[in-house]
Amino acid sequence: MNEMPRNIEDQMSKEIADEMARLNRTSGNPNVDRPSHYVAPNGMEALDFIEAFQLGFHEGTIVQYVIRWPKKNGIEDLYKARVYLDRLIALTEAANG
Repeated sequence: MNEMPRNIEDQMSKEIADEMARLNRTSGNPNVDRPSHYVAPNGMEALDFIEAFQLGFHEGTIVQYVIRWPKKNGIEDLYKARVYLDRLIALTEAANG
């Protein structure tokens, strides 16, 4: 198994910040650009994580609900994550026969 560098969070944060600056994707509204319920204490945003790992729709949605549940909709978000996880499992099982 590949070992990740110890400073991977710092490296990813810098790369993400650089890419964000390059894209200049801001609306001027922090609730749109960086919703606090999707931002980790180190500054990494859920969307950046999802893009870095090239997650698909179901996986990315699961990550978002799991990340935000304590700050936004509580256990309701965990139930929502479960719906997408169950769908992902069903789709994967169907695809694998």
